[in-house]
Amino acid sequence: MTDRLTCRIGIASIVASIAMTPAVSAQEPQTLAVAPFTNISAEPSHNWIGVGIAETVSTELRDADGIDVLSRAVVDGAVASLGYAGPEASAERVLLEVVRELGADYVLAGAFQQLGDRLRLTARLIDVQSEAAAEAFKVDGRQDDLFELQDRLTREVRGAVRRMLGRDGSARIASDGAETRESNGNGNGESDVPPQTGNGNGAGLYSRYGEDGPNGGPNAPTSAGPRSLSPGMVPGLVTADAGGELLLGGPPAAPAAQAGPAAGFAIGGGRRSVQAQRTNEPPTIDGRLDDAVWRDAVLITDFTQTNPVEGAPATERTEVRIAYDADHLYFAFYAHYTDPTQMRANRVDRDQFWRDDWIAVMFDPFLDQQRAYRFSVNAYGIQGDAIIRGGRSMRGPPGGGGDWSWDALFETGGAVVRDGWTAEMAIPFKSLRYPSRGAGEHRWGFQITRTLQTKDETLVWAPMTRAVAGVLTQMGTLGGLRGLSVSRNLEFLPTATAIQLGRLTDTGYAEGDTQPDFGFNMKYGVTSNLTADFTLNPDFSQIEADRPQIETNQRYALFFPELRPFFLEGQEIFRTPGRTNLVHTKTIVDPQIGAKLTGKTGNTTLGVLVANDAAPGKFDDPGEYGFGETANFVIGRARYDLYSQSYIGAIMTDREFLDSYSRVAGVDGRFRLGQTHRAQFLAVTSSHRDLDGNSLSGPMFNAELRRDSRNLSYSVDFNSIDPDFRTDAGFVRRVDMQQLDADVEYEWWPESWLISWGPQFRYRRNVDHAGVLQDEDYRADISARFARNIFFRADAQREMERFQGIDFHKTRFSLRNGVNTSRRFSLFYGIDWGEQIRFVENPFLGRMFDYNVGLTVLPTSRLNTRFDLDTARFSDMHTGELVFDVKILRAFTTYQFTDRLLVRNILEHNTGNGKVGINLLFTYRVNAGTAFYIGYDDRLQEGIYLDRERFYNRDLQRQQRAFFTKLQYLFRY
Repeated sequence: MTDRLTCRIGIASIVASIAMTPAVSAQEPQTLAVAPFTNISAEPSHNWIGVGIAETVSTELRDADGIDVLSRAVVDGAVASLGYAGPEASAERVLLEVVRELGADYVLAGAFQQLGDRLRLTARLIDVQSEAAAEAFKVDGRQDDLFELQDRLTREVRGAVRRMLGRDGSARIASDGAETRESNGNGNGESDVPPQTGNGNGAGLYSRYGEDGPNGGPNAPTSAGPRSLSPGMVPGLVTADAGGELLLGGPPAAPAAQAGPAAGFAIGGGRRSVQAQRTNEPPTIDGRLDDAVWRDAVLITDFTQTNPVEGAPATERTEVRIAYDADHLYFAFYAHYTDPTQMRANRVDRDQFWRDDWIAVMFDPFLDQQRAYRFSVNAYGIQGDAIIRGGRSMRGPPGGGGDWSWDALFETGGAVVRDGWTAEMAIPFKSLRYPSRGAGEHRWGFQITRTLQTKDETLVWAPMTRAVAGVLTQMGTLGGLRGLSVSRNLEFLPTATAIQLGRLTDTGYAEGDTQPDFGFNMKYGVTSNLTADFTLNPDFSQIEADRPQIETNQRYALFFPELRPFFLEGQEIFRTPGRTNLVHTKTIVDPQIGAKLTGKTGNTTLGVLVANDAAPGKFDDPGEYGFGETANFVIGRARYDLYSQSYIGAIMTDREFLDSYSRVAGVDGRFRLGQTHRAQFLAVTSSHRDLDGNSLSGPMFNAELRRDSRNLSYSVDFNSIDPDFRTDAGFVRRVDMQQLDADVEYEWWPESWLISWGPQFRYRRNVDHAGVLQDEDYRADISARFARNIFFRADAQREMERFQGIDFHKTRFSLRNGVNTSRRFSLFYGIDWGEQIRFVENPFLGRMFDYNVGLTVLPTSRLNTRFDLDTARFSDMHTGELVFDVKILRAFTTYQFTDRLLVRNILEHNTGNGKVGINLLFTYRVNAGTAFYIGYDDRLQEGIYLDRERFYNRDLQRQQRAFFTKLQYLFRY
């Protein structure tokens, strides 16, 4: 041992001496140290059992005569203070040196091993001075009899210690200042006092975690829990990691108590953890688990339900193995089924398997609970990926939801086997953003989820509860990652497109010439957590199309989500609290050049977006003012993380075109308050000038308080938008409002054939800035979720809405129902009926009847069709006259020929404007970046909607037709 080691042990010894002064002693006590029992099974998630055994044995031996047991905290503290750097010293010798300096005469080191439902406990009682094993113990039994096994082991150890004390001639010894007790005279040193397996002071295997173990019960852990042990650890002893740091299988010292709103949810506190194992033999990603790396990789099999029965054991076995090297994280999955006919698996396009069974892994590399990456795979190796935001509640399944528009580059493979399916996954570290640690260890937030659709069952590795708001706050941790690649990600994505476009003109339909075009995209990893993107002449044509919406009788503008890849990545950084979207990149209609910087440095998340837009300067007449000019956008965002899911931020947007501008700037924040509450706010102001020189400016403010819990949830939201507030870079439906929204919801969880049900009540009141009441409504609804993926919701609403200076009082009702029980089809429908305003110059109250139906049919694993019917029907309530009846029918069909080749067809018909659309697309996709497309797009319209003077009937007339191709190839370095 080095001098530094001796010095630190000496300091720890002084602390131990002060903490352990015996009250009475016939002679020098015989002192025992108990090390945590090491897990030598294949399941590292059970490491907590070893800590519990050590706690129980230590506590009960402390109650016995003649034994002075060192406090576990003292031993752990001494070990944690070491600077061990000697590979020549064994882990056992290090522990012996530690306990020797602390004054221990003996050390009890043990291990436990599981095989099926059998459990074996082994232990050695080692003489510290001679370093010889004085006694050895072995206890076998069923895992369900863990308490009895602990008691048997304790009795054997206590008897052995008493025998040694008899040989040494020791008399009664006091422990920890307590009064001594006489031996009961039965020869084995047992006291007449019953064993204390749960005395409230941390003793006993389950007293530490609550009577349901570490995964549930009212006393589930909220503070730091036990560290996981690597398979190479000597049973019950300390070991050294690759960096020379001493590790102990027991719990680390508790973190300093937090004050204020952050108390009670320290990151990673009390959560499960796993150590990834480094490999020099990367697997072949083909879905078969026959690679050598999986034989020695860390294995996880312990999963619990979050749905339908929270905290219940999984009904199907799941095996997950983890390994890594400098460049990739590797996962192997084995999803077992007792009845394989219940498995759902389809060959669909990327991100489209959410009706299937699938497994996902989630990472929070910064361990800040602000953002997580999710990577998913189904039985055929189909990929899915998404970004999960920190504010997401536990209302939905932890493996679902999120922003699916994010696409990362990773590799998967899947295979269907006799009793289920297997899959492999390789995630490049270049596809993630993570803090730079140099040679140090990375510790990430980590979760594994499995979804079984037929059973409507969701499983998780790190147990979760609806009593705590948030998904990221309940993740476990992934450690052991060292020496990750420091090479910076560099990607080039050139694109080549060609389109031949025909249009309807005044003289008839005319075909155009083929128009080739080229684009270029570049991505550069400035650091491992900060990325710069650049795009030149990006092409967004024809590949993605906005889903049609009913536009008839809409008072406010419709919102269409962003679908273009350049703007999708990192878009969550630019989001702010409230219902107003301050950054809506759809306003950048025709960008010619753009650049973006997104990522995180320290506790600060940054986002900068710069782009131009050629759309405002596109006119048919070159004499138009602004012809050929472009608008310029600059958007900036910064967010400083305070603590778990809490931050303070700032945002700025600016759009300028010729002499006009539209600018917004302000601050926002979100604060987690305990385990169920959060508060957030947004305060911004705008400055706007149009092309005529007219200027406007005004503030906007939003504040919200929300509670999300298992039963009672509620929220209060206030939103104020000045009449003169404007933004050309965002999306604001309405100005001149001061609106208060409040809702309260209570949910019961029978968790049987009826999973959950409950009522919800909402109130909304809105006055303008002149104090005139504009809207007021009351709504009550009831919802229920049933087993086998069935849900139902009904609500009634009484509302006052002011329009064109008239107060309209309306009563409306709605029903929602969904069924996803069958493997081959799923059905959803919604019905809304009641009174509604006809939003015209001379408004009036009428009767509306809207319904929408969605039917998904999967006749084979490769063919997938979804039919959607949206309708809106309105009639005059006084005369009964039908005012309009609009229907939109949409059929979306895909056929997956191979894992890479698919065809997609979209057929649409809108009776409101007589339009018919056909969009056929062949895709050959190698990965998220490299793909080849061939497409055909045809737009037709009934003649009377085009020009009543030219066309006298409803015959379809072709408006536009296009043939197009696109090739993009990703180069990554």
